[in-house]
Amino acid sequence: MDWTAVEPEVSVALTDSPEGSLVRIARVQTSAEDSGRLRELGVYEGAEVTVLTQGDPVVLSIAGTRFAICRRCACLVAAALAC
Repeated sequence: MDWTAVEPEVSVALTDSPEGSLVRIARVQTSAEDSGRLRELGVYEGAEVTVLTQGDPVVLSIAGTRFAICRRCACLVAAALAC
């Protein structure tokens, strides 16, 4: 995906976010159990997250803390470029 053509408020799956990008979580559509765990890690609507690496797992950074989430969960999290 060419992110230069995407408006900041347009959200895409976290798995489509480029490595190194700072994104704002727009929506989490995982199971209640997975959503709860992601929330504990800091992945919730409005949170700013840096995508460090893509793959399985997807490695993220929030407030200087690195962690990985499985691609299955990451594809159910919508994010938009943070401005």
